[in-house]
Amino acid sequence: MDRMAIKTGQRRRVWVSLAAALAMALPAVLAPVGLSARAHAHEEQPAGPNEAANILFVQAIQLIEDAEAAEDAASRLDLLRRAQANLDRIIQDHPASQLAVQLITRQRIGIFNPRDLDREIARAEDAVEDALAEAAAIEAMAEAEAEEERLCRDHPDACALFDEAAVVIGQIADDYHRLTGLARVAGLQATAGLNLRARRAIADVRRAANELDDRADRSLTLHIVAATLAEAALIAEAETTAALLDDGHSRLFLRSVIALQHARHLAAAGRTDEALSVFADAVTTAINDDRSDDLRISALATVARDQARAGFVEEARATLARLADDGGRDDLDVSTLAEIAGAQAAAGLADQARHTFDEALTAARQGHLSRVAREQALASFYEDAMVSAARIIDVDRRLSMLVWITRENARAGFVEQALAMADTIPDTAHKAEALWGIAMVQANAGQVDEAQQTAADAEALVGVPNDETSWAQVGAIAAIAGAQMTEGRTDLGWRTFADARSLALDTDDVPNQEAALLILSRTMAETAADLMGAE
Repeated sequence: MDRMAIKTGQRRRVWVSLAAALAMALPAVLAPVGLSARAHAHEEQPAGPNEAANILFVQAIQLIEDAEAAEDAASRLDLLRRAQANLDRIIQDHPASQLAVQLITRQRIGIFNPRDLDREIARAEDAVEDALAEAAAIEAMAEAEAEEERLCRDHPDACALFDEAAVVIGQIADDYHRLTGLARVAGLQATAGLNLRARRAIADVRRAANELDDRADRSLTLHIVAATLAEAALIAEAETTAALLDDGHSRLFLRSVIALQHARHLAAAGRTDEALSVFADAVTTAINDDRSDDLRISALATVARDQARAGFVEEARATLARLADDGGRDDLDVSTLAEIAGAQAAAGLADQARHTFDEALTAARQGHLSRVAREQALASFYEDAMVSAARIIDVDRRLSMLVWITRENARAGFVEQALAMADTIPDTAHKAEALWGIAMVQANAGQVDEAQQTAADAEALVGVPNDETSWAQVGAIAAIAGAQMTEGRTDLGWRTFADARSLALDTDDVPNQEAALLILSRTMAETAADLMGAE
């Protein structure tokens, strides 16, 4: 017991001290009545205050020694508290005793120091608290494991799909794509209630990302992993990941991204006051961003758009009003103007959004047209987006943007319009890619037959799959497989997923294969989460 340890030699010293105390105490008790210890050695006398106090003190010391040998923290604490109770009784019941005086004045008694006992009781209390916390953690872990076992018993195909998704991601050699893909799967596991699996996977991903040799790769990977975790409502895990970033500005930006995700989750959960508070903090952070005018205004536009999409339209308009307070927009870059326009559209300010998009297009060089077209599509200005995309000179970039706009149109629910848009794409391979994107949307909406027909139309355009189209085809086939499993056609769904995996591995183009494996694993995990959510 640290400084209180009472070894064999020390015990002798205790007894010597006690004997001395008794020797001095008894004459003092007997002297007033003129008696000597020798004359009355064989006569029974009532115990005086010193004698009774000494007995309690000896018992306290014995309890302290017993505490030394206690096997667990709770027993040790109990013995030490009983020892303290004995000492308290000395003070309360025998205040006239010499020991009471020494105890009340916190004096040493032989080798015993009352302050040492106080410290030992405090340590024992901490040990008991730690033991209780550990026991509670073990119990919580056991309960969580039992719950996950129950979930997997009830949904064996879902758990098997999560496992298969991780295996598929593991086939990607590139660290960035593999780790960010695993983070996404882990996030979906958490949404499905498999929290232990998710957190173990997240810990592994975070550790691996932080150990990447290339600083730029490490920073980018940690950033995407943290953003992915925030998207899955794992805010604490996202914050822990963000803290690993070396660069202060990057860390600040990432935390603002996490905060906005948190606010959106709070709003979706009906926790309006908390969401508004987080958004208000985000506005303040954006205003105080000292990196550049463009970045500060871009940050405000992002907050405004997220406010609007969370249903806080008036707050979004108030945030947009702050942009006007910053003065003219002649010096703003095209990307920032496009982002402001997107925020205006989300806030229901369609005319202002179109005007700002026009400003952006007037200032846009070729490198910025894709950004403007993308923001127009996100704002549901699909025809305007197609016109902007048509101005892109680089053929592959222009066609890729047309495909993306077509797919966004389908995601918004305008499938027939998207099919008509796809028909206008002049390049066969890109038209097929657009059709496969529409097939994905149809499958995700439960329109399996329509999705299969659209996918068949795409395949008819290109014949044998090639490196230019395989990732999109894999996505369509995987989406169909997921829809089949959700409908209860489990065996067929597994076979369709196997077809998608074979197709993904057949391509020799590494980036295309990685894209195919990523979309396949994500679809598997999303399907698993859907299956677990369907009771």
